[in-house]
Amino acid sequence: MNTAEADIEEKDISQCEKLDKTLKQLISNAAKMMEECRRVAKIDAESIINEANIRAQKSVKEAQEELTKIQEEVNRLKDIRNHFNKEMKNIIARNAARLDLYFEPSLTKSTEA
Repeated sequence: MNTAEADIEEKDISQCEKLDKTLKQLISNAAKMMEECRRVAKIDAESIINEANIRAQKSVKEAQEELTKIQEEVNRLKDIRNHFNKEMKNIIARNAARLDLYFEPSLTKSTEA
């Protein structure tokens, strides 16, 4: 092998070594970028989960508040119904005696005598 061939072979080896070094650098950089992408994706996912939890808590709180309002309204309406029933019973009781006297006047005469 002559020196010209040896020089060409040495240049080829040198180029292969540079290419190998460049490829290793690219692989290392790609691995670092992939790890960074994973880290950012994890942060984004945690942020999305936190936002979803906040929204869910807000929805639950609003639903509980609405339930409380409905329960209060139901209790208010029950109170109104109970008051109405009591008043109706009083009205019926007051007028029942009058109706008895109206339809059975003999009771009045016998009690007046």
